Amino acid sequence: MLNEHISGTYTEMKSDGNFVTKVTKDNYTVICGDGYVTVEGKASVYVTGDCVLKVGGVLTVSSDTGINFVTKGDFRLKANSINMESTSGNISAKSAADVLLTATESTNIKSKKNLVESAEITSFTTGEQFVVDSNKIFQNSKTDITLQSKEKTSLS
Repeated sequence: MLNEHISGTYTEMKSDGNFVTKVTKDNYTVICGDGYVTVEGKASVYVTGDCVLKVGGVLTVSSDTGINFVTKGDFRLKANSINMESTSGNISAKSAADVLLTATESTNIKSKKNLVESAEITSFTTGEQFVVDSNKIFQNSKTDITLQSKEKTSLS
């Protein structure tokens, strides 16, 4: 059964059970109560221009197997607070270039072990004070060790 407008907009109910809707201009759907969509198979949405999803409440995205975000451009995440939690595995970050963490207050790293590995140089720069507080400090160098201070150096 075909219901067609002179503009080319139509709905078609096919004998095999398929239902096709084509809209040649703008399309609006307004639901004044709750809305539900169930697809008992795969679903795809293709947008050739920009797409905006605006939610007045909490947006929850859930998947039984995984979630992938892929873009050829920049990926930006902006919120009042961002919390990441892995309930059974690792959290990994990989960059083709530099990684920059910036905080206007403090940066805290808490773990059972902290490992810093660098193929070239590891550098710590601080404005006022660099404190290492530990029961035991082990330092190993395959060549020279240089301690340099513009004022006094104390070892005890």
